[in-house]
Amino acid sequence: MCERSAQLDYHSGADAKRYHNRLRNPFLQIKEHALASKVAHFLPQGGKLLEVGCGEGSNLAYLARHASGCSLTGVDFSEEKVIFMSPGVPKVTPVCADATALPFCDATFDVVYLRDLLHHVDFARETVLDEAWRVLKPGGRIVILESHGRRLLSRLFMLVNPVERGMRNSTPEQLQAMARRLGPTKLQYVEGSFVLRALGFFLGWPEGWMQVPARLIYLMGSAWEKAHALVLPPEAGMYMMIDIRKTS
Repeated sequence: MCERSAQLDYHSGADAKRYHNRLRNPFLQIKEHALASKVAHFLPQGGKLLEVGCGEGSNLAYLARHASGCSLTGVDFSEEKVIFMSPGVPKVTPVCADATALPFCDATFDVVYLRDLLHHVDFARETVLDEAWRVLKPGGRIVILESHGRRLLSRLFMLVNPVERGMRNSTPEQLQAMARRLGPTKLQYVEGSFVLRALGFFLGWPEGWMQVPARLIYLMGSAWEKAHALVLPPEAGMYMMIDIRKTS
């Protein structure tokens, strides 16, 4: 219960800086559009997507641009985050609810999206996945994004911030084993390096003249990521996407 309380306390407030960094940082914009496009690919025309643990709604803001004509719903336990999201992402239906007890009927959504959520609910991963599966339509997909828990950057994040320590259980083997009990599963690496995301976490995207040195730092990070992609295979990647198909 201490782990649950720590997560609830840490994530209870709206993080405006993180939200605006995701939307305004030109280096992160490229990454976010690429991810949103991959997730939107799973949606049928006019389909329904639910993001569980949507936070301030930055993921949904990008998805709204790549899934026009689809219905998007975001759930978060934090009332403050949901209130923050309401005017900022007008094409999304915000709902304040617990990921372990979703307030939706069975077989409601074509896609249920869990991005960077499971390591924050390490105490209830299977319950959260079971709820996502319950509200998923037959033929639909659960799409999970998680950082590889064995990578050096993940280990550093776990060391610096206790609420990230659930990543120790976010390995390809553990995630696939958990997913396969539900249905056919596919894993792919969608980002090789997290250098730009780490820079975004610490630097954000400043205003005014400070953008000049920030841009130089981000350009160096971008060069590192391109070299990483050229030299190392996809399996050495940092960000994993697991999709689980509901066959019936």
